[in-house]
Amino acid sequence: MISYGEAIVAGQLDEAVDFKRDTASLVIVRDVIYRPKRWNWEIETVCEAELDDLPDDTSPQTYRWLETVRPHL
Repeated sequence: MISYGEAIVAGQLDEAVDFKRDTASLVIVRDVIYRPKRWNWEIETVCEAELDDLPDDTSPQTYRWLETVRPHL
């Protein structure tokens, strides 16, 4: 990311699924400009997609988290 506009926290989630706990902060960042280059080890793939047209391999957990932020979009 080389520049961005407004950033707002859309949700803080604590989730327990399959005996595993996870915590996520969901942040909406508007007007992002990024220049893909060598990503660090935490980023596997980057894509732009509409919420209703996500890649087939999007995890169920990601879908649950995105439903939390949908009202803020």
